[in-house]
Amino acid sequence: MTNFIGRSLVANIAEQNIELNMEFINLIVNDSVNNITLSFDVASASAANNLMVLKAGESRTNIAVPFKKLYYKADVDTSAMRIEGLAKAPF
Repeated sequence: MTNFIGRSLVANIAEQNIELNMEFINLIVNDSVNNITLSFDVASASAANNLMVLKAGESRTNIAVPFKKLYYKADVDTSAMRIEGLAKAPF
């Protein structure tokens, strides 16, 4: 069994979440022309300043932010995104 996790997701205006149980994010990419707001383990409405915003086409790499659940939403329409990382041990 590998500890690699990779997902292609579609963010909507209504916040969604997915359980990924990641230890480390190798890459997160906003493949859309809209902004996507992300938060880790807490819904964005409760996350206050602990939000990550990926602008259209923006990506981030090598993020050491362990989390179990990813919350994500698009500013408008539907927005494609990708996330790749390593699972928390034991995997």
